[in-house]
Amino acid sequence: MLNSHYRKAGALSSVAPHQQSKIAPAEAPVAIDHHRPRWYVIHTRSRHEKRVGEQLQLKQVETFLPLYRSKRNWNGRNAQVDLPLFPGYVFVRIPLAERLSVLTLGGVAGLVSFQGAPVPLPDVELERLRSCLSIAQAEPIPYFHAGNRVRIVSGMLAGLAAGCWRGWRA
Repeated sequence: MLNSHYRKAGALSSVAPHQQSKIAPAEAPVAIDHHRPRWYVIHTRSRHEKRVGEQLQLKQVETFLPLYRSKRNWNGRNAQVDLPLFPGYVFVRIPLAERLSVLTLGGVAGLVSFQGAPVPLPDVELERLRSCLSIAQAEPIPYFHAGNRVRIVSGMLAGLAAGCWRGWRA
């Protein structure tokens, strides 16, 4: 809580005036070319990934929805179904200026953002993921839990680190 001296002195933050010089100035925001297509991640409503992907393809928007094959048993009948590798997310390549055409689609919850700004993915990261999936099958690993940190030790993604934010839902 600010004491009255700081409020009278016009301090706008909860930092005392003698400590303000110790705080690093905010970095200038990185300029994003709103007309250059970049890869973004769409957050979808639960189990709407394929539907959103189909709608985007109908609009001739470049998308990437990695799937894996899973065996399911319904009422004694075995079936193989294709499920999203990243449940709740679809990759899309659009100019940021055209994001409204994506955000208005049914099943789209929004673009993955940081501090209110959509975050583009580096092209090299998405190409790396695509090339890995073209070589080998991938599927979720159910024994990771929220808060786990992992480092990939072999293969095309060797050296990358990742974190698990939510537990696997079966």
